[in-house]
Amino acid sequence: MATRRREDLYIPEAVKASISRHLYLTTARAVDGYLSASEDEDVLTGSLGASLRANTQKVLVTQDEINGTWTWSIGYYKFRGRGKNATEKLTGADGIFELIVTGPARSQKKSLLFQAKNNWTNDIHLLEQSIKLSNWREAAFVLNYLPNQIEAYLLDDVVKSRGVKSEDVGSMPLADFLSRNFLDCLVGDRNLSYDAISRRLIWKTTKGKAISTKFSVGHRIAIRVTPPTRKDHRPKVHADIPNEEIHNHRMQSSNVELLSLEDDFTEKDIQRARKSLNATYRPDKLKYLLEEPYVIILTKRSQEFNVASDEISSSLRKNR
Repeated sequence: MATRRREDLYIPEAVKASISRHLYLTTARAVDGYLSASEDEDVLTGSLGASLRANTQKVLVTQDEINGTWTWSIGYYKFRGRGKNATEKLTGADGIFELIVTGPARSQKKSLLFQAKNNWTNDIHLLEQSIKLSNWREAAFVLNYLPNQIEAYLLDDVVKSRGVKSEDVGSMPLADFLSRNFLDCLVGDRNLSYDAISRRLIWKTTKGKAISTKFSVGHRIAIRVTPPTRKDHRPKVHADIPNEEIHNHRMQSSNVELLSLEDDFTEKDIQRARKSLNATYRPDKLKYLLEEPYVIILTKRSQEFNVASDEISSSLRKNR
């Protein structure tokens, strides 16, 4: 799974530990209710969201940067998004997890899109949805419901599997994924957010501009953390785009993040990452399975990986 920290949100360890305990307890409760909600993934996600919901919890912080009484809560919101024109078909997302920290200077948010499946085994549609979600690759994952577990998968692994689940496809229990990867900011993006009032998905592109598109998210699970002092802040959107143009506006990520490189990487690490990612997203390896729109998205991903590796290699040589 993810190993490199992205842009961080400051949350005291005591607060993270309190939220994590709740996540482990309530995801286990959602698993226990699998049989009564297993008619489809939409019902299962509703059951998960209801289980995760938590009223305001207080945590006394005494040995951190901002001491005092912190609070956290988890809200779950269900929106109508199914049907012929469901925006899931354009973005690949069923819902969104949000981590919102309202700090002394401003409110910060980190978001994570997800596609949900029920007992995934072999699903070409999951491959297509994961390719669509790769527009936000570092801030998206696949959630899979099983009778005895809720699993989390990285998009790279799902695309590499070609939509076929096997022992080679790595997974992590959802509670682990949210606690270790989302709360610790290994996945998710600070410039990706969902405005529930206007029902728009907002993100910063590779060109540094914040854009939005109409998106009626099916499920929204928001973890809200508040320190002793607060002040609200909302990002400014530079442009609003139609759904059809989403994949012309890739979410912003650094070259290191694009290649999933760890600290102290070498030229060999760069080339190894380039080779692995191109093998996963290479369009000519998948065009026999997919229609043209998906091949175009895969081509964009491959081009991004090649440019990122060339730029990092060049920078590495200059700094020797």
